[in-house]
Amino acid sequence: MKKGLIGIELGSKNLRIYSKEKDQILRLKNVIALTEDSETAAVGNEAFSMYEKEPHQIQIITPMVHGVIGDYTNMRRLLAQILRRYLRKLKKYEFYMAVPSDITGVERRAFYDLMLESFRSVKEVRLCPKPMADAVGLGIDVGAPCGNMVINMGADTTEISVISLGGIVRSRLVKQGGSQIDQWMISKLKRNYNIEIGMKSAERLKLLYARREEEG
Repeated sequence: MKKGLIGIELGSKNLRIYSKEKDQILRLKNVIALTEDSETAAVGNEAFSMYEKEPHQIQIITPMVHGVIGDYTNMRRLLAQILRRYLRKLKKYEFYMAVPSDITGVERRAFYDLMLESFRSVKEVRLCPKPMADAVGLGIDVGAPCGNMVINMGADTTEISVISLGGIVRSRLVKQGGSQIDQWMISKLKRNYNIEIGMKSAERLKLLYARREEEG
């Protein structure tokens, strides 16, 4: 029976889905918009486009908090809609989900259950530590007898890990990331210049500054 191989990363701000069959990565905002009746108004990039512009009848929710599932019900609803929309109708799918290494067993189990409950065509779910996935993606020889430090800075968290001999020697998930930098920029502009901006504008300014620093 033909099956599809899918890789998924649930970030605090972004959702990435890799399809081996199509050999492409789908990048979407990990956001869901709900109506007053708790009905889904939009998901992904469409929902994110409403952020900071939504009327009081619409609520914008980010289900992931500090690298783990903070709102299980809405994360399941968001993921189910995206998977049904973008995946081809094969009989079975095998999923590989990247999860932080430094989380509890209960938090890890939530990732596993989420996948099983979101998509009926799930054949098998495998959880892969994010630091190991990052290292392999970077081309690092994870089996070498030496220490390799991998730092993954996301929206809500920064995961710092040391990998050696095919395993994770030490990993620490720090609850600070790019969103905190955005918030610092908002506070500084308000305090020093009495200018108010939103999170979207702060992120654009941060990326523009980083790009200029790279260019010298």
